[in-house]
Amino acid sequence: MLAAPRACHLLRQVSVADRDDCWLADVNPPFPGKTFDFGIDDVSRVIIASKWQGASLFDNRGDPIPVYVVRVLGQRDVSSRLESDQVALMLWGFLSTRSMDVEGGGGA
Repeated sequence: MLAAPRACHLLRQVSVADRDDCWLADVNPPFPGKTFDFGIDDVSRVIIASKWQGASLFDNRGDPIPVYVVRVLGQRDVSSRLESDQVALMLWGFLSTRSMDVEGGGGA
């Protein structure tokens, strides 16, 4: 289910195209690959970026932050800089620092 809350563990900051405010993150539970019809396994590592360029994921004042959730195309290690043709938008959602009931652990 896509609407289920997921725990996010932010790993490190990355740049995608002209944005340098993106974060590589592990998510649990993973996003089901078949749902997106990408012919891939479940997606547990994504890039998260605030919907509004320049807005920090850490300046949320307790409110959920609208974010884009992006996957890296192909089987590759994620470098600190990616071009737009190396990623694909999966969906958008909200990032919250409040703990939620999430399968496999607390929310982020």
